[in-house]
Amino acid sequence: MTTLPERIGMDNAKFVLQQLLAGIDQADTEVTVDLSTITHCDSAGIAALIEAKSYALRQQKPLTYSAPPSQLRDLAVFLKVEALLF
Repeated sequence: MTTLPERIGMDNAKFVLQQLLAGIDQADTEVTVDLSTITHCDSAGIAALIEAKSYALRQQKPLTYSAPPSQLRDLAVFLKVEALLF
């Protein structure tokens, strides 16, 4: 299981994406990412999470995001991308 930093935003979204892609590449089958430690996520963070999910699908390794905090889920709903993430 991959655990992410507390804050995902414009300043570290590329790093987070690289971390997620590396976790996907190292996985044999499916990947679970624990989102429970995230206290803040902006649209750049959402974009990184979507890109990682897309990459995982292309690699045929299902990616599941577990325990998303309400702030992240609310932002995904606001941006109309909740179905792409959860």
